[in-house]
Amino acid sequence: MLEITRILEQRRKSLGLTQKDMLMRIGMSQQQYQRIESGGDTRVSTLLRILEGMGLQLRLVPEEEYVMLEITRILEQRRKSLGLTQKDMLMRIGMSQQQYQRIESGGDTRVSTLLRILEGMGLQLRLVPEEQVAEVDALLNGTGRLERNILSEPDESHWDKILKDLED
Repeated sequence: MLEITRILEQRRKSLGLTQKDMLMRIGMSQQQYQRIESGGDTRVSTLLRILEGMGLQLRLVPEEEYVMLEITRILEQRRKSLGLTQKDMLMRIGMSQQQYQRIESGGDTRVSTLLRILEGMGLQLRLVPEEQVAEVDALLNGTGRLERNILSEPDESHWDKILKDLED
């Protein structure tokens, strides 16, 4: 959850928005938004509303194969590909069949619960800026390539920007 909150704060700042600006943009109380940005747990539907207000999209990415699907579809597909039943989720992640079934059928859940499920299934959560979704999708599907070598040293201005964002 802390990685998500760090990304949310960095994105908000990169957009030049204060927390109050975000409140107006997404229609949320200041207390609720501050709690989320400081690492508090929230419902997935609330996270999606925040992401939309920041121009971000949520993507679920399996560790060994990159497939972009809706949350509930990818959870069911991944569970079945692992040869697991909903009942097996109790041993895998400590969640009863009834609890897991509610999530897989589209019920709203807390982000911490979603992260626990993803970890138990070998999935990772990635937040992608909307303007980079097509590039990331192409890269993950094997049809695109990186515009720069990620192993090479980025230019100094890139690091200056990251450090400036971290200072806030």
